[in-house]
Amino acid sequence: MTIFNCECGNTLLMQDNDISCVCQRCFLSYERGIKKKDIKSKILYKHCKTGNVYEVLDDNALNVTNGFEEQRCVLYTRNDIKTKSFVREYDEFMEKFKKI
Repeated sequence: MTIFNCECGNTLLMQDNDISCVCQRCFLSYERGIKKKDIKSKILYKHCKTGNVYEVLDDNALNVTNGFEEQRCVLYTRNDIKTKSFVREYDEFMEKFKKI
């Protein structure tokens, strides 16, 4: 078994018969412990007030609630805690977050 750290700090384990693995936190692909390629490019924003880092999942989501039809929203999740997703109106999101 091979144990090594991903660039994001996540610990990865590879069995001796494994050729490659993918970090479940940042989606980098490794072959025999060497970074192979980015599978998914993350879009990260920092909250101006708290400093927390968030990953934008979709910046063109639509609110279809009555009275708010077709309102553009941002769907995002906390970068280090992926158990919850959040939705915020696009312009408000851009005021409160800065791209990093």
